[in-house]
Parts: sequence; C-alpha cells; structure tokens
Amino acid sequence: MNKICSFSSVAMLSFMLSACVSPYQAFNHSERKPLGYTEIKLSKANSRESYLLTYHGDGSKEQNFINWLQRASELCPSGYKVIQHETDIFFGSVLSPVNGMMVTLGTQQPIDRGMIQCSQLEQRAKK
Repeated sequence: MNKICSFSSVAMLSFMLSACVSPYQAFNHSERKPLGYTEIKLSKANSRESYLLTYHGDGSKEQNFINWLQRASELCPSGYKVIQHETDIFFGSVLSPVNGMMVTLGTQQPIDRGMIQCSQLEQRAKK
C-alpha cells in the first residue's frame, strides 16, 4: 500500500511541476496564450549584429530569463553583450471551478525584453 501511495505522490508531483514549465519555441499568435521568443534584427553597428529580443513565458521569472538567454546564445553563438534587459509581469485573470463554484483566479505572465549585440559578425541562427 505504501508503494502505491508513494508512486502516486511522485506521479502527481511530476505532473504539477511539468505544468509550470514554459515551452521553448518561436512566438505563436494563434495560441490561446501566446508564448515564445521574437527577435528583431537591428542594423549592424561596427560590423556586429544587434537584436531586440523578447520572450513571453508561462513559468517562473527565472525560467523565462533562462529561455531569453538561450535564444540570445542561438543568435550569437560566438558570444554576445547584453546592452539592455528588463522583465515585466503581465497580470491577468481566469475563471476556474473551485469546489463547485466559478472563482476568478489571478494569473501572471513574465515577459523578458532587451537588446543584445553579438561579439562578432554572425550568421543568423534559424531555429
């Protein structure tokens, strides 16, 4: 009996943790809740490419920032300099059934924005 309870507890915990992870993907407007990265290539300055990079997440602020850094590394595999970075939180709400009643619950969506400059001239990463 203890093994069954232990297994079900581990399975439930794994499910709950996996529900909090933001998928790493390109931004998709057609999703119910848009998630992912976008970048705008700026003009080359001193033979180096610069990008405005945004990541819309669905998890923690820390994971969102990690995803933002991952995209920066893909755009500039030889290294980059963060020129500017900020994290905003978009607050919203959703109706959800709780104990047979519809209740308004608060939501948060972290959004990381910033500008990076590649260390040297890069070939744009396609992912």
